[in-house]
Amino acid sequence: MDKPPIYLVTALQSEATPLIEHFRLKASASRPFREYRSDHVHLMVTGMGKINAAAATAALLHADADGRRGVGVNVGIAGHASLALGEVFVAHRIADAASSKDWYPQMTFNPRCPSSELYTVDAPTEHYPDNAGVDMEASAYYAVATRYLSNELTQTVKVVSDTPEHPIAKLNKHVITDLVRAALPQITHVIERLVALASAQFDATGLAALSQRYQERWRLSVNQQLQLSRLLERHHALSGSAPEPDTYAHLRQPKAMLHALQADIAEQGLRFT
Repeated sequence: MDKPPIYLVTALQSEATPLIEHFRLKASASRPFREYRSDHVHLMVTGMGKINAAAATAALLHADADGRRGVGVNVGIAGHASLALGEVFVAHRIADAASSKDWYPQMTFNPRCPSSELYTVDAPTEHYPDNAGVDMEASAYYAVATRYLSNELTQTVKVVSDTPEHPIAKLNKHVITDLVRAALPQITHVIERLVALASAQFDATGLAALSQRYQERWRLSVNQQLQLSRLLERHHALSGSAPEPDTYAHLRQPKAMLHALQADIAEQGLRFT
């Protein structure tokens, strides 16, 4: 199966530059917003604020016929009350301060970074809600993106750029680019896991064939077959792959095999703060 398309959205060019370099994207002149592309990665620079984020995200996803099977990530900077400068987090709750609306992105894999609440505000601020981040685009991005992409394939990844001890006034485009570049390992990990999850969802034939190979080795009840399918999908979502039956060839009983597979999944773990 072809790789699922990746849709990246940033507010600022300085946030986008490390991603453009990493994915070797080329500028596209086909839209009013600044867009960069490769064969399967699409990045849009929206400009600051919710109106720009909503319009650019809609323009990016509406025109792409493959959008429904793609993954979307809003990457950018955010202030935070308690995380350290330069730390990366994913948003497990996005709250729009003006409308009081909330969104809860689903996280079904290990992001290898903390998660946090994120408040979207209408203007730059030095007020940091307790144990939460602050930005100016995430709520608009997420509200629009999830009209085109599934919830669990749409995430918001932020790099802490300002804190009560490091005020926003000290930010400039060079500092922002350096922060995002230093965070690339965590950002790309989230993107890679989303791609693996999308591949698992949209490559049901491959997982079905793998499940059949298990059933050729072990005689499974109907309930055990359903359990096996769920476990293989979960393993694939967490790690990007699913084990072949030979991994558990030393186990003769179906229950023992399923227990071992479940234990391997549990070891992947999730870290939320």
